[in-house]
Amino acid sequence: MTALASATDPSRVRGTLAAMRTPRRWFAAPFVVTVTAAPLACAPSSGARRDFPAGVEGAWYVTRDGTACSADPPMSCPKGASCNPPPPTVVECPATMEQSTVRLVKLAGGSCAVLPDGCERVACAVGPTPCPLPHDQRLPTLSWAVNPIDGKCLASPGRRNRYEQDRPDVEVPCLPLEARGGFIDRAAPGAECHACALSPCDPATSPRVDCPPEPP
Repeated sequence: MTALASATDPSRVRGTLAAMRTPRRWFAAPFVVTVTAAPLACAPSSGARRDFPAGVEGAWYVTRDGTACSADPPMSCPKGASCNPPPPTVVECPATMEQSTVRLVKLAGGSCAVLPDGCERVACAVGPTPCPLPHDQRLPTLSWAVNPIDGKCLASPGRRNRYEQDRPDVEVPCLPLEARGGFIDRAAPGAECHACALSPCDPATSPRVDCPPEPP
């Protein structure tokens, strides 16, 4: 996997295309339990959901991270154990999200909803809103760095947040720009894509281009 460093930063720092292509690697932290007496397991417990209504099928604390959100399930460690939980999963930020962190629940029908401040019952949850994805699934890409190499152009997808896995490059038509490379951006999943020399692209002044295909 190769890409410009600027394409992998969720904040999409402005910059020019780098000449060197550096392999990217991202390693998930291991799940570690440290015990002081008899061996203990570290896992969600019934007490871990005291901040969520009873009867929900899933519960997460959702936090803004890059151009998406990260979702952490409530965790509880047994007494005498120190837990290092697995990394969060990714999720599109709820449209009604006004704070940096909100509570998200999965309802009995399979849809997800936000619990506003002061809401302690499923009846006052606001939804539907996207549910967190499994670890092996990815959110739609919003930005690509396009590099001309050996007469063709490769688009390197940018990660939506720090927990998302790297994606393979995809071949695309070279951009209608003097340098033939640059960036392809879109404002949201399903929106039109635009090309520019510096990211983020301004749709009002940047030429429209086809969005690169999402990897399988």
